[in-house]
Amino acid sequence: MRSNLAAEKKELYRIVSRVKIAARPGMVAESFLYAVTYQAPDLPPYTLFIPSEKWSEGEEKKLILADIKRRRGFSPEIVTG
Repeated sequence: MRSNLAAEKKELYRIVSRVKIAARPGMVAESFLYAVTYQAPDLPPYTLFIPSEKWSEGEEKKLILADIKRRRGFSPEIVTG
């Protein structure tokens, strides 16, 4: 009997950088974003911007995995002129 984990595809990715940046520097209601750059096999690096109030390791992982799925599902369109 196979485990349910065997049915799930594990995605590998590498966090290239994670930087907390000011979204509105100098403003009274200053807010911050996390700029998280990751790279997955066969995909170029990509940066996600996550509001600091929503950032957690779990949320970051969820967003990266959803983004990898979206990017892998994209099919380039060939246009001739």
